[in-house]
Amino acid sequence: MPPPTVPTAPRDQGALGAWAGRPVPGTLPPLPTAPTAPTAPTAPATAGRRGDNGHPRGRGKALLVVPLALGALLVGAGAGAGATYLVVSDDPAAADLPALPDRLDERFVAKSAVTPEESGATTSSDRSGVERFNQAAEAEDKKAGEVLGALHGKATARSYMDVAAAADDSRAARPAQFAVTVVPGDAGLVIPHGPFEIDQPGQGTRLSEIDGHRCATYWTRPVDPSSDQPTNGEPTAGNYQVECRAERDGLTYDIYTSGLTPEETVHYLDLVLEKTK
Repeated sequence: MPPPTVPTAPRDQGALGAWAGRPVPGTLPPLPTAPTAPTAPTAPATAGRRGDNGHPRGRGKALLVVPLALGALLVGAGAGAGATYLVVSDDPAAADLPALPDRLDERFVAKSAVTPEESGATTSSDRSGVERFNQAAEAEDKKAGEVLGALHGKATARSYMDVAAAADDSRAARPAQFAVTVVPGDAGLVIPHGPFEIDQPGQGTRLSEIDGHRCATYWTRPVDPSSDQPTNGEPTAGNYQVECRAERDGLTYDIYTSGLTPEETVHYLDLVLEKTK
């Protein structure tokens, strides 16, 4: 199943990373509808639901990755939050929430905290591009945080990406990304696709508990590039979108990943809990 078309812009040497036919920072790719349950005992009508986990390249080896699309998973509301970031604000509504860390490990770094060295930037132009990328991510993520805050009273959110994979021009696989959101209250339901599990030849959804965390998984089969059709191969990390949730000290921590297995998703949720103050 091919990924959805992403808005693109012509090459502009003054733009972020001189994007040429690459996703435009701040724009949202169209998302097909999620799998739905039948109203009668017939096969479910489904459509692929894939997030923006592409591998855009900046000038040279500069790491410039578009924030995840807003509209993935909205905590506790059954909709979604994708492009997210630590909301830096004087708003007292967010004052009591913890600050999410800049770095979780050597692999995943907050998009706003990516350094020129981590991006592979070697020129002053590239370094300026990384700085503009950080600023664009902050603006987009602050907006997403405001949406969540309006629904939940307060919200802290931040997006992370696999910096090593994204900076490696030799890799064909798309780099993994995820968003972490913190809101007050209990964890509630985790059913972004509804309560019905879907199991079809090329895709499916699954509800599960992994290491004490409630998770919802959407998966697709690997696609044969020659026919663009699903194969019988087992899903790999790049075929998953996973949401998992934890509750601690009256707060809900939600992680939404694209490009990580369910087990990896739970690992990073635990790492967030460990490193968040």
